[in-house]
Amino acid sequence: MEYFMLLPKNFITSTIHMLLQKTQLELLLMEMLEYRLDLDINNGEFQVSAQTVMVNDMTVSVTPANQPFSFAQNITTILNDYVVVNTGTAYRANCTLDVEFTEFTDSDSDTITFQWDLGEFDVDNNSSKDFQANGELFYKKIRDNITNNTAITKRNLNGIGYTVTGGTEDLAQYILINQPSGSLAQTKPTFTNLEATKGRNVVGVFTSKQTVSNFIPFVGATDFIRCITTNSTEYLCNGPQTFDLLFCSQHPGDVLKTWKCP
Repeated sequence: MEYFMLLPKNFITSTIHMLLQKTQLELLLMEMLEYRLDLDINNGEFQVSAQTVMVNDMTVSVTPANQPFSFAQNITTILNDYVVVNTGTAYRANCTLDVEFTEFTDSDSDTITFQWDLGEFDVDNNSSKDFQANGELFYKKIRDNITNNTAITKRNLNGIGYTVTGGTEDLAQYILINQPSGSLAQTKPTFTNLEATKGRNVVGVFTSKQTVSNFIPFVGATDFIRCITTNSTEYLCNGPQTFDLLFCSQHPGDVLKTWKCP
C-alpha cells in the first residue's frame, strides 16, 4: 500500500526561502564574530578592554592550478605573474612567496629556502587584490640565494609556497598612523582601540589576522603538476640569467628535454 501526502503549493518556495534566510543569517553572524579582551591590571587597580572583529573568508588563487607560476614565455622572454587574493573581511593584506631549491655535491645535498615579499597594501574588503610576482626578479633572487660552492654538481627547484595574511580595519588604521613621518614638524596622531577605566591612558591595538598558505611542489602527484611552467623551467636551466647555475629538471614531464637532470 502506498501513501501520499499533499503539500501546499507554496511549500517548496517557503522551504527554500527559509534556507536562504538561514544562510544569510549565518553569514551575518560570521561577520559579527568578535574577539574580546578584558585585562585586570595590578589586582583590580584598573581594567583594560577592547574588541575586534574576526578576519575570515580570504581565499587565494594562482592559476592555472596545475602549473601556477609562469615567469617566462620562452628562453628569451620573461613574464610577470600574480597571486590573486579575495580579501574577505580583511582591510590590509600581505603576500610572501617561499622559494625552495636543493644544491647537490657528489656526497651531500643542502636545501635552501628564501622568502620573497610581494608587498603589503590597504585593501577593500570582499574585493580582489593582485600581488605581482616579477619574472626577472624571480630569476635574480634565485641567483642571489645560491651558495658559492664549486663542489656543487647540480641544483633542483623543489617548490614555491605562498603565504597571505589579512588584517582588520583597526590594524590597517594603526599601521597607517604609525608609519614614519615625512616631516620633522609633523605632529603624529595616536590610534588605539583599547579602553582603560579610572581615567587611565592606554595605547596599542587589539586586532585579529587570517593567514592562508600553501606549498606547490615542483614535482606533484601527477606529471601535469609543477609549481612553474615548462617554459619557466627551461629559462631557469638555460636562460641568460641563470644558465650557469647548474639547474636541471627532475620533473618526469621533462624527460625528453635537453635540460633534464642526468
